Amino acid sequence: MLKRILVGVTGTPALEAKVTYTVDLAWRHGAAVELVDIVDVDRLSEVGSVPIGAGHFYDRMVKRRVQESHEASDKSVALFRQRCEGAKVDVTVIRREGDPITLLASLWRYADLLVIDARGWFDHGVLPDPEGALGQLVVNGVRPILAVPEETTEGVSRVVVAYNGTMEAAKAMKQFAQLALYPEAEVEIVLAGNAKTEEDPQDLLDDAMLYLKAHGYRCTTRRLDGGDRAGVLLDHCKAGGVDLIVMGGSMHRILLSKRFGRMTMDMLRRSQIPLFISH
Repeated sequence: MLKRILVGVTGTPALEAKVTYTVDLAWRHGAAVELVDIVDVDRLSEVGSVPIGAGHFYDRMVKRRVQESHEASDKSVALFRQRCEGAKVDVTVIRREGDPITLLASLWRYADLLVIDARGWFDHGVLPDPEGALGQLVVNGVRPILAVPEETTEGVSRVVVAYNGTMEAAKAMKQFAQLALYPEAEVEIVLAGNAKTEEDPQDLLDDAMLYLKAHGYRCTTRRLDGGDRAGVLLDHCKAGGVDLIVMGGSMHRILLSKRFGRMTMDMLRRSQIPLFISH
């Protein structure tokens, strides 16, 4: 069951999408929303070398950057509050200063789902490695994650589960089913490229379909060929009017480098469809 949704608040272009998906899910499930406003003061203070005698200007610059970050978050929080209250959704705000990854991982312990931007989070443009940030969240145990792009859709009625037989892909599929985020959605289980096990690809798809049907989903399966797995999958989803993609990734790769594998990173960079990610 989905009862607590944690949302990373930023002033990025994906704000409207985060509000839309979060409020819709909270209203559907009777869940509470916790907005996390984190300002990384240490990172905002990194402005390069400071000439002798310029300390006063440095202090003013840092204070301005921190203030601008707070102001951007305040606007996001105000919009979230307005939409949540309009939908009669309980909402609270958690304000912190510090490292976004560490703080968010700590707060996630008591949440069911984290909602963040697919291509930027927490830092208003100053996080040095935004692509690695999501991998660091997973290493810290944060899952599942709903990563949303700038665009929104009118509800979620068609879902694609990207499945290749790995444990990570299975975990993502199972968490999606067990949380019952969109129980009325039509689900297509798609194998793009080759399977990652020695099992027969169609047997993998059929077994996954039986699992999802046991959870009450209407399911179909599809195999897609092509070397660019992310591109093939995204083209298929766009043509089919898909509203959400469920996927896992290589936990081994994340543990080694604190980054997602190429397939997951390609999806995060290129997808205009929300991604439900778990590992």
